Amino acid sequence: MYFVTSVSTASEEDKKLGFHFGGTRCWAYYNNKDDAFSCVQNNETDIWETVYDYAVVEQIAEGILPRLIERWWFEFDIEKREYRQVECPFPAFEQFRYPQSIG
Repeated sequence: MYFVTSVSTASEEDKKLGFHFGGTRCWAYYNNKDDAFSCVQNNETDIWETVYDYAVVEQIAEGILPRLIERWWFEFDIEKREYRQVECPFPAFEQFRYPQSIG
């Protein structure tokens, strides 16, 4: 399964406390990568909502304790009103291989 999760940027105060990002919200899930990417890249149903500067698509194996297989990050381009794929904006976060979308 491919899960789409929106991610907000941490406030300056939270960054000082070591937080890498603000709130998250599991937005959608799909059986295939193309549909998940399309959802994000087209900002379907306004994923951005003026606060979610990032989105992540995670491929997760089914099971009781979900295992992250792969992850792709996107950043919202305000001028184009769409998300574009980027490298992970939170490098320290990449060391953790648990899914962002479903704990």
